[in-house]
Amino acid sequence: MPLGLGVMSEADFNRALQEIDDLMASRGEKIQGRELRGWLAFCSRCNLRGISMFDPLSERVFQWFSARYGERLNLDTDFGQSVLRLKGDVIRFRCAGFYGRVLAICCPQLMHSQFVEKFLKAYIEQQGAKFARVHKLTELADQAESLGLRQVDRNKLALVQCSPDVRYKSSIVTRDAALVAHHIAIAMCSMIAEQLSAQSGWKTGVLSRASTRLQQLPDIVSGILIARTKQPPPFDQQLENEL
Repeated sequence: MPLGLGVMSEADFNRALQEIDDLMASRGEKIQGRELRGWLAFCSRCNLRGISMFDPLSERVFQWFSARYGERLNLDTDFGQSVLRLKGDVIRFRCAGFYGRVLAICCPQLMHSQFVEKFLKAYIEQQGAKFARVHKLTELADQAESLGLRQVDRNKLALVQCSPDVRYKSSIVTRDAALVAHHIAIAMCSMIAEQLSAQSGWKTGVLSRASTRLQQLPDIVSGILIARTKQPPPFDQQLENEL
């Protein structure tokens, strides 16, 4: 029988959520976002169809998980982190996750090799072949291209290639060289990722240049309009290359 709001006792409520949480733990499910999965399981268990996430009973479920796990529930929706050089200094920045369109601006007043290797090997394996246990990117690229991968720029690949010793002695690579290799590696991995199967279907790219006016600044601030969508938007490839 469906449970109405306010019908379930506190003891039954706690027991139901404890059983749901124990089941998720036995499956090895991550703690991040468990309150959402727990709420869905609770709604299914109690036959609560169409209940809002903002309903008082839903909020009780979220509060139960929050009291148990606290900040460990927080989901990291960022795409990752990267680095850039700004006025001679190398700084780290977040690649924030988003869906739809967003205006990205850069306003100063308001403020690598293993990856490429793994992506190449993933493509080779996807094609049903076995890759050599080597760290030589050129050899891996040759094999991947023979299996259908679009051609990889060898000059850029040479800038990404480094010896394993760099992990233990970073001084053998200059800061500028490491930064260039990092950006090239990101671009190469993006190119290879487009040819890997089991993709999410979401595409991210630059649509156009844009500008905005901020109240605290006298001048117009330049930016770019970025889209993340499953539809095929008219990405500006030339502008992406310039950036």
